[in-house]
Amino acid sequence: MNFVQSAPWPFKVVLLFLFLYKPIKFGMNVEPEACLHAVALYMMVSCLPSLVYSVRNRQETTKYIQMSALIMMNANLLYFFLRSREEVNGCLGLALMFVCVHTLVAQREAMRKQSSILLLSNMYSHTHVVATFAVLVSASMIDNSINASNLHTSICILGAVFSGEILGTIAYLNYIFFKTIGDAWEGLWV
Repeated sequence: MNFVQSAPWPFKVVLLFLFLYKPIKFGMNVEPEACLHAVALYMMVSCLPSLVYSVRNRQETTKYIQMSALIMMNANLLYFFLRSREEVNGCLGLALMFVCVHTLVAQREAMRKQSSILLLSNMYSHTHVVATFAVLVSASMIDNSINASNLHTSICILGAVFSGEILGTIAYLNYIFFKTIGDAWEGLWV
């Protein structure tokens, strides 16, 4: 399970278009953190049967669950960081949407490559597609206050486009760090 690989560019272009131009008009607004928490809840629900029941390869399943939890933890840290900074607050929703799409696409790719990584992974692979399109549609319902003519905002948008890959790299480094510490701790007692 590697969150470092980029999500397909058509998803990124569609998400950026839906977020900035809002061609689909809905009568309600969605808060970006609501979408992030919905994706996190969906990921916990999809991992729950594999935590309780036996799986074919426990080591790969544990890595998948740990990486998923770490990227969601990093996404929440990004949310709190961007929420506290007034100058980049406008890119908050866009960055969270890119993280959600990146995470769902990376998880689906992992389930497609290793069909036994989760229990019911074939079903979850299809529901990840539905969840990805739900995130894309919700991007057009988020109220944005981005002025794209500003250079600072353009840099912020560029950072938001790659926020999924950045958080995926940080999550992978976190995973390696925790795995190394855990193996060293286990080595002390064996």
